[in-house]
Amino acid sequence: MKNTKLYLELQKRESVYLEQINQVYKYAEGMLPKINRIFANYTGHGIEHSINVMNDMYDLITDISQISDLEIACLIDAALLHDIGMAVREDEIASIKRHELNYHGRKYSVICQKYQNETITLQECVRPAHGERAFAHIKEMKKEFFVIPEYTNCNFQEELAKICQAHTMNREWLLENLDDSQVKGNDALNAQYIAMLLRVADYLDMDEKRAPIELYRFLAPVAEQWPAGIEQYRDVPEPDGYNGWV
Repeated sequence: MKNTKLYLELQKRESVYLEQINQVYKYAEGMLPKINRIFANYTGHGIEHSINVMNDMYDLITDISQISDLEIACLIDAALLHDIGMAVREDEIASIKRHELNYHGRKYSVICQKYQNETITLQECVRPAHGERAFAHIKEMKKEFFVIPEYTNCNFQEELAKICQAHTMNREWLLENLDDSQVKGNDALNAQYIAMLLRVADYLDMDEKRAPIELYRFLAPVAEQWPAGIEQYRDVPEPDGYNGWV
């Protein structure tokens, strides 16, 4: 993380948010591996993915000098925590199986009848709500991670939690639940912009480690931009039901 351009920008500014970011990184470093408990066969959602998202967000920003220290801190924290809702505790798994915990009415027993597989069933119970779970998780984290320095009664915990939830919600939800012109302490905070950067950067992290190379064919990129060797997939038959959308 300390080699990312976002972090280096805060270092250059001697930002007061650096220590908090370091603490959030340590927290995420311990929590994100727990995603593999039930999502081991999914694309990577660990620290490496978070770093890639940070780098992509920086590249999407036109002028970093127009982004406040607080906004950069939110970008880094959001990259680290947006998938934290995919980390599931053992007691939560037990509650899901007993129907004491369900999201969007998705009952474990009903889904299990369809898939006949415990892991896939748990994935389908949790995955659709992992943005909402991220919101709840962040709201329960220590407030000192998100306090505005020198303003003990002012923090950005709620805004960051909503930014992370937004990466699984539609555009209307984002516009209704996030502000684009807040001021926290001495810093501006455009939470809508940060959420949009997170959503796009999260999608952009798609390399051979996170998606099969065949997927590039279905995205139909311009030939000159195709990775070396991908030409062999031009004539791969389209799968049943494929309609041109990914």
